[in-house]
Formats: sequence, structure tokens, C-alpha cells
Amino acid sequence: MLELIAPRKDAKGWQLTWDWVASCDAVLLQRPATAAYLQLAKLVKAMGRKLWVEWDDDYTCIPVSNASFSEYNAEDLRPRLKELCWLADVVTVATPELARRLPRVAEGKTVMIPNACMPVHRANGQPLPFMDDKREKRVSWRGTDTHDEDVGTILPALAELSRLPQFSKWLWHWSGGMPWQVHDAIPRERLEQSPFCGPVFFVPMLAVFAPFIHLAPLKLNRFNLCKSNLAWIEATCAGAVVVAPDSEEWQRPGVVNYTDWRDFRDKLRKLMEEWDGGKLHPNVALSRKFIEENLLLEKVNELRWGVIRTLMATSVAATCKKFNHR
Repeated sequence: MLELIAPRKDAKGWQLTWDWVASCDAVLLQRPATAAYLQLAKLVKAMGRKLWVEWDDDYTCIPVSNASFSEYNAEDLRPRLKELCWLADVVTVATPELARRLPRVAEGKTVMIPNACMPVHRANGQPLPFMDDKREKRVSWRGTDTHDEDVGTILPALAELSRLPQFSKWLWHWSGGMPWQVHDAIPRERLEQSPFCGPVFFVPMLAVFAPFIHLAPLKLNRFNLCKSNLAWIEATCAGAVVVAPDSEEWQRPGVVNYTDWRDFRDKLRKLMEEWDGGKLHPNVALSRKFIEENLLLEKVNELRWGVIRTLMATSVAATCKKFNHR
């Protein structure tokens, strides 16, 4: 049986020893980029274990506006990622664009595994991937301060729409890092903010606020073109129609795509004018159908099981070959 084990850590979360590698058949490294990760990868291979690496971002082109820029743009990053791909038995990524960006040494061992919808549970314990609470006149956004530049691309539209008399009853909800410029763009009495939280908690939280529209603005640079459409999945589960850039990853059923801030303004205004007394926007049903057919976690996990079965098969084959040569 293939066994995946997490490294042992102390109370502060620091790794204690490397001996746990000997207990594994395979090691999964998520988002490896540092020299320590490369050292671990080399150890895994030196001990004859299988190596699975997974990325959901292209660390070689993080924009200067992102707080992680200085951390990941070291001169030795590209060769390090290339060596990690060379050492890996399998490489998994979240988007097709990211798969296309991988070094050539990853060809033949790359698997694209999209983000998926994980069922959440309400008080009665019943799993409900999709929540249908009555909608409020609310537009929502979620993220950290790493998205300040992305939010900046739509500020002129937000400033214009939030001050129109017909939208004076609408609220604008920000979950996580709110750029200070938003305070100038939107009247403060209609601004809401809640703490940033992960997907498991965000979906039910967003359902409580029941926004009619969810915004996923991105500046289409090299870094953002690799990002997954997780925000669309989360917001769709919570019952909001999503406005997102017109790029490959966001061209999904039900998503309202925009090309620039003026197009964003016009399409957001149209959605707000389509408010129908608290009903979900019709596009939500289109998105949910696609997610239900393609992106439920139990279905996407079949791809992960496929990776594990491949690692098991090659591991067993290698063991048999070694035994037969004794």
C-alpha cells in the first residue's frame, strides 16, 4: 500500500528530523520553491522514494506589487524549479496555463488537477455544496493585500456605480484585505469588511451575507494568467453571480467576463439592474451545472487517485525488479 505521511513537527511547527522520509513510499511537496524543498526532494530520491510536486502559482513572475515578490524572485529560483521538475515522478498543477509554463523536463509527467467544490455542512450536518439563501443587495470581494493592484484596476468603476442614486441601497462587502483606496471610491456608510478566511469557512460565511454579485478582478499579467478560478467556485456555491476577467481560466458557464474597467463597469451595472427581489441570478444555475458535472471534489479526486495508483504501480514494479536481481 502506498502511504503518504506528514513530517513530524514540534509545538512551533518546526520540522524535527528527516527520518520520517524512510517511513514513506512517496512524498508530496506542495508549492515547493525554497532551497530547503530542493534539499528534501534530493533526499527523497536518494532514498528511492517517489516524489510528487504540486504548484498552483508561477513563482517566477510574481509582480512587484505582491508582498511575496522579494521572497520568490531570487536569481536561483528558475533553475531550482527546473531541478524539482526533473527530480519529480509526477507534477500536478491547477491550471492549463501553468502546465504550459513548466520546464521541458516536466513533459510526460504533468497532470492538471483543477480546484474543486468541497461540500460544506450546515447545523443539521447535511452536506450542501450549493446554498440558496435569499439574496441581499450586496456586492462582495475576497482576498488579501496581495490583490491591491488587481482591485486598483476596477476602482474607477466602483467609484462611479456606488454613487448612482439607483444603487444607494447596495452594500459592498470586503472579506480580507481592503486597499485604502476603496474607502475613497465607495461611500463608507455602505462599506462592510470581515476577516479573511479559508475556503472551508468562506463559503458558509459568504452565504450568510448573501451577496447577489461577487467580484474577482485581476490585472492580466503573467502571474495572474496562471491563477485558478477558485473564487468563482466558492462564490457560485454561496449563491452569487461572478464578474471576472475575460481569460481562459475564467471563461466558464455563468461567469460574466469583462475586458477592461469600462466593460467591467457596464456589466456590473447591468447585473445590479437585474436584481430580482432576492432571487439568485440565472447565471448561478449555469455555473452550478458545470461545477456539478465537472468540479465536485469526489470527481476531481479521481485524478488524484490516478496519480497515486501510478505511483503505486511504479513503486511495486521497482521493488519487484530489485528483488528479481538479487
